[in-house]
Amino acid sequence: MTIYSTLLGRGYFPKELPPSFSSEEFARFAVTKVGRAIIRDYRPQDGYTECVDYQLALSGGHRRGLAIPHPYSYAKLAQLVARNLSQLLRKAGRSLFAKSRPVYTAATARAIRTLIDPTNTTREKMLARGGSRVLLKADVNQFYPSLYTHAIGWAVNPDLRERPNWRNATFLGKQLDQALMECQGKRSQGLPVGPDISTLLAEIVLCQVDCALDTEAAASYRWFDDYEFGCRSREEAERIWARLETQLKRFNLRLNSSKTMILETASPIYEEWQLALQSASRQQKGIASELLRFFDMAFRFRQAYPEAPVLNYACASLFTIGCPADHHSARIAQSCLSQAVLAEPGISQKAFALLGYWTLNGMALDKPLVSKTVSEMVRSQQHRGLSSDAAWALAFCLRHKVKLIKDAGESLCESLDDCVSLQALDLRSSGLAPGMALGPVKEFVRRADLDGEHWLLAYESVRQGFASVGRSKLQKHKFFGALLKSGVSFYQKSLPDYAEVVHSGGAPDWIVKSWLKLTPDTSKLAVPRMVATEAATFEKAPRTGGDLMMKLISRLADSDQRDDSTETY
Repeated sequence: MTIYSTLLGRGYFPKELPPSFSSEEFARFAVTKVGRAIIRDYRPQDGYTECVDYQLALSGGHRRGLAIPHPYSYAKLAQLVARNLSQLLRKAGRSLFAKSRPVYTAATARAIRTLIDPTNTTREKMLARGGSRVLLKADVNQFYPSLYTHAIGWAVNPDLRERPNWRNATFLGKQLDQALMECQGKRSQGLPVGPDISTLLAEIVLCQVDCALDTEAAASYRWFDDYEFGCRSREEAERIWARLETQLKRFNLRLNSSKTMILETASPIYEEWQLALQSASRQQKGIASELLRFFDMAFRFRQAYPEAPVLNYACASLFTIGCPADHHSARIAQSCLSQAVLAEPGISQKAFALLGYWTLNGMALDKPLVSKTVSEMVRSQQHRGLSSDAAWALAFCLRHKVKLIKDAGESLCESLDDCVSLQALDLRSSGLAPGMALGPVKEFVRRADLDGEHWLLAYESVRQGFASVGRSKLQKHKFFGALLKSGVSFYQKSLPDYAEVVHSGGAPDWIVKSWLKLTPDTSKLAVPRMVATEAATFEKAPRTGGDLMMKLISRLADSDQRDDSTETY
């Protein structure tokens, strides 16, 4: 694989999307003779394209806006980055204490990964605190949304700050600035969050900041936009704070005042609720009384720590149970999971991955309860606008053939969220979304701008045969007509039953690793057997394996090659 195709296939769509959304087919098309010609010759009508919006739900009622750039614009950006990747990686690797330093590799699930495994960040923080009395914690306020594309240019080529060079297109920084703006409607504020290229370019900016701070590397730590500095005194911490603010202002960035503070170094890293839930999960055997106590503890901690991802952590820790012990225990577990996903935004992926894991391992799925729960989530998504909660819930319904309640189908036909609407159309075609009328969707697709913010729904609704109203327009379109003719799809309907379980963000990686080599305990469970069997087949004949298994094996292997991961949920 070339750098260019790797950036398109494994560094394009945000990893937080359900696994049915994939750019692998587009990556293969882009390096063909036809694909190269289409990308070279196509010009958007207005000279720019827009990104599809995907709202990621987070704990505490927060959200993060992710972006799926238009394939034409992202391909042009990927071409530019691929030609200059060595230079960009050098610039992004100058910091002596950034643990999120980007590393490119064609053999992992993502094109760009971090220098250290994310599971080791707690250990790295603790190491940086040694020998210090005082700790400065700092966070860059709204880093990605507030980072100007011009600042990327300044970081790559500092001479672009000088007025005579502002329009000098020979500078790589200027070319990147322009390509980024063309990805997002000519707007210069913010980076599209989700694609790997954004991570790489953002790191170049903060590397400039890091290098100008002149702090002791061993006592300094940065993970993306979060900083920690071990200091000998409060005065030293205040001096670093002032220097950090000064350097961030050079790139029109500022600190988040609510998350920037000076503390004593002998401060706990783990929260009380984390340790309690971890300990309680290790005693679980999946019987009703234990599950009741466990969820009761989790619900109490959620009330005490409303901003923390308590219920997400609780769900993740229950993957140590292969399946609830009996029918009564299963009913209790499913009722508790239903309450959890309706109470806390941001846990949908983890909760439905756990429910899928148990179901595939033999638990009787309470489909009426799941239908009622997901239908309520769909109705609330209409006014909350949280893509991820609804998307993962609908992915579960598609996988396990759960039919929604009629009024939920009526709500789905009004959705303007591309990913949710595509899944809703898939549900409708399978007879699982009664009440969902095609009329509003057809009209929306008919009027959609194929260079605009709903390009994904406009293309895939026709490509998948969900709506035929836009086929003529699509066939005549110079860019998407070529993709349609070549059979390129960004939405995969055929995936292994365990796809959502093993997807990044589902079952914890250290759990999934244990399934690759069966033990007497795991061999009794269906999911570990399926994963181990397909992994063994993939290792014997990698070319015959699917994209999902390829990504899974490479993700886990990459984690093994880095520092030893600690057990984490």
